[in-house]
Amino acid sequence: MWGSSRAIISGIFVLGLTVVLAACGGGEDTVVLKGTDTDPSPSEVSLFEALLGAIPDTPDTRKSVMINDYAALREILGIPPSGPDARLPALVEYLYQNLERPDMTAMSPGPFISGINQEGGLHPRREYLAFDGRNVDQSVEAGTVRFILEVVRGRFDPAATAQALASCSECPPPDIETHNGVPFYSWGDDGQGKLRDRRNPPAFDHLGRGGRIAVSSEYVYRTVETPGMKALIDSKNGDGQTLADVAEFRLLAQAMSGLGAYTAFFSNQTYKITAATDDTSIFNPLVFTSFPEVFESRLRVYENLKAEIQKSTLLLPYLAFSTGAGKDDAGPYMALALVHSDAESAEENGRRLRKRIAENGDYPGLQIWNDSLEETTFRVEGRVLSAIMHGEGPTRNWGSLAFLWMPLPLIPHE
Repeated sequence: MWGSSRAIISGIFVLGLTVVLAACGGGEDTVVLKGTDTDPSPSEVSLFEALLGAIPDTPDTRKSVMINDYAALREILGIPPSGPDARLPALVEYLYQNLERPDMTAMSPGPFISGINQEGGLHPRREYLAFDGRNVDQSVEAGTVRFILEVVRGRFDPAATAQALASCSECPPPDIETHNGVPFYSWGDDGQGKLRDRRNPPAFDHLGRGGRIAVSSEYVYRTVETPGMKALIDSKNGDGQTLADVAEFRLLAQAMSGLGAYTAFFSNQTYKITAATDDTSIFNPLVFTSFPEVFESRLRVYENLKAEIQKSTLLLPYLAFSTGAGKDDAGPYMALALVHSDAESAEENGRRLRKRIAENGDYPGLQIWNDSLEETTFRVEGRVLSAIMHGEGPTRNWGSLAFLWMPLPLIPHE
């Protein structure tokens, strides 16, 4: 989570689900399409599916995937491309200038290599790598701390990057390694950084890690260790299973594309409610696996919330979920999708989720959601339950991990 000195940029980019996960406040509409035992097979691959196809399927990547579609957001906001002399990418500049707008559309910070984040704004790397956020159209960040995989898609020039690195007198020369026919740059040992190298050129991060970077004309990959880079390259070459090959993630990707989301988080870490007060399953397991001290300091606070949630309508178990954001003529909205083991569970959870939203006002700990929701539209198709929730607009006052917590009062299950 970004510190207080970074509050402005943190507020700009965060996917704020506080408003859009709000409970009963306005009209609702439900469309139920009778599901079958077979999953829909669209004639063309969605953008989200294509981006999931760049990520290797592992237990860690299934826990956490964040996708941002900057090209879609630029189109929604009517932002022209950045010129080569611009101080910042046009999207970053726009978000800075419009932070206080009530209808502001927000998204999660991009991965380090994207340049569409605080690091890119404060420490631009275009002169060292020959690209920055102006070249990036989409990004994917997958896995858990410490070895997160980063992928950006856009318009790049590998030869220009090689020349920029060779011309940089400030840059330590990289090792150049090759895997599966793809070369990549390498600085330092796996996962290791030095504080004296923090944010140094060409692309050392806040922990002083140079990492691994591979550049092609369409994609740039970054990891902080060699096995992760090799796994990304193998995925690019069609070797091994990717997240797009996992039925649950493929269905979520299709659903989020159909909902018009421009930013989306995917996970198989669901929100199960149990009776044990020291059980962590009510909370997002990703957060507590990575930050166990957070659990210790906040367990008591959430015990009361957990007790209240247990009194309310719980969903049936589901396999994976995705939350995201979009914007239409009615304003910003949250997109939500749940994948189930069968169509009957999806239909039942459509009824339960509608009931849950309607009753949230009966439980004091959940009333933070009550005043913001204007309209909710549900849809059940096959094994997938999806929803669009309009409200006041995504909140911009949360840290970069906050959206992982926010589905908790909305989609807990038995």
